Amino acid sequence: MSDPDLYKTFRFRLEIGDAAAALFHQVHIGAASIDVIDYREGADPNVVRKLSGLVKYTNITLRRGYTDSRDFFNWFHDVATGGSEAPTVRRDIVIIVQRDDGTERARFLVSRAWPCGYHPGDLDSLRSGVLIESIELAHEGFRLV
Repeated sequence: MSDPDLYKTFRFRLEIGDAAAALFHQVHIGAASIDVIDYREGADPNVVRKLSGLVKYTNITLRRGYTDSRDFFNWFHDVATGGSEAPTVRRDIVIIVQRDDGTERARFLVSRAWPCGYHPGDLDSLRSGVLIESIELAHEGFRLV
């Protein structure tokens, strides 16, 4: 994927370590939320106190992607055949937001991600194909760096 013209239309790059990379037109990172736990200790007045509970992250969806690697399909296949608890399927990934010239603008680090959905693009020789229509990733958190 060293063609600099690719960076003019694909604004998001997904990297899995040093081995795999893909470019995408759309990325939906989703929401993060923290459960609120109400509690009251016995000696407290009749006031509800609030504690933070479980942190939940919705899945990340990447759409209209291009890659020259089989690593993304192989990653999905590993989960499909071995389950999401297999030691090699949960991976830390990076989603990079790019400027028009391909330089980095922002970076999201995503923890312990694994593909829970994969939709290859339709094969059509009459138009320039998008090789990954969408990939959906379950994960355990993200941060902007």
